Amino acid sequence: MALSNPTKAFIAFFVILGAGILGYVIGSQGAKWTQERKITQYRTASTAAAVARMNDSIRVGNRLPDGEFRNLRGGKNRLSELARSGAVIAYLRSNCGKCRQEMRELSKTLQGGEQPLVIVISDSDPESILQLADEFGLTCPLLVDSESQYRNRLGIWVFPFNIIVKDSLLIENMIADYIRSKEFAEIAAR
Repeated sequence: MALSNPTKAFIAFFVILGAGILGYVIGSQGAKWTQERKITQYRTASTAAAVARMNDSIRVGNRLPDGEFRNLRGGKNRLSELARSGAVIAYLRSNCGKCRQEMRELSKTLQGGEQPLVIVISDSDPESILQLADEFGLTCPLLVDSESQYRNRLGIWVFPFNIIVKDSLLIENMIADYIRSKEFAEIAAR
């Protein structure tokens, strides 16, 4: 049985349409993969460079030094009192674009119902940190690093700088760049 010309045209149209859609999907997925790879490479290089400049004791597998901080949410806290396994200790600054992006990403995660424990430490003006936390609806502990003592002790010179700890402040990972919402969700799910 031979197909009529209109039927052939109809089939050809849908074959071409299907090929176009498939090409678009493959291309966009390839672009996402390439972008993700570039982000990962940049972050790995940035973290390695930042860690190389830090105090030699601040390495994955070592314990993060404890410290006492004024909590903008009230009182004083030792880092060891707040940190639990899987906690993200985020050293942020109020005038840092990537730090604001990290707060935005954390806010997205909080809206999704997943709440990883995040502890923000900053040597920025306390009022500006409170304003940012309010802007993004964050309720995590906000610790003040008076006169940059803790930052200098660790040797942090890149912002944001994130340290993920296990129990007893054991360093599990370090990330020199903002953490994205899906990463916060993965950390929280552990």
